[in-house]
Amino acid sequence: MSQRISQERAYNFLLAGKAQFTLHNTQPRKKSEDQFTYTIKQKSPGIWWVYTSTVYIGFLRGDVFVRKNQPEGQFAPHIEKSIEVFTWFWKALIAQRIPYNIHILNVGQCGYCGKKLTDAVSIEYGIGPQCRKKLGITVKKEETV
Repeated sequence: MSQRISQERAYNFLLAGKAQFTLHNTQPRKKSEDQFTYTIKQKSPGIWWVYTSTVYIGFLRGDVFVRKNQPEGQFAPHIEKSIEVFTWFWKALIAQRIPYNIHILNVGQCGYCGKKLTDAVSIEYGIGPQCRKKLGITVKKEETV
C-alpha cells in the first residue's frame, strides 16, 4: 500500500539512503504519463544515485540532479520520459513548488533502511523511528498522537 509523503517531508525521505517512491500525476495529459517509479540510493556522502525501474539515470549532488551522460536515443522512450519527469520534479521539489496534482507516494518501506513501515508516524514520514533518530529527524509531540 502506498502512502503520500508531503512536500515538506519529501526531501528528508528521498535522501535518506534507500528511498523507493512513485510520482503520481492525478491530472495527466496521457494515461501512460500518470505515474513514474524511482529509487534513490546513497552512493557516498553527498552523492545519491537515481534509478527508474532498474535503469541508472543519473545522480544527485546536493540540490542538483545530473543526468547520466548518454547519447540521444540510447534510452528507450519511456526511460527518456521518466528522466524528463524526474528532472522537472527535482527542480520543483527544491523550489518547494510541486503542484497539488503531483503526489509523492512511498511504497511502504523506510527510506533509510528499506524495512517495512508499520506505525502511522513512520508511514507519514517515510522513515522509521530508529532511522529518524540516526538521521536527526525530530517528530513534534502533536504528530505522535
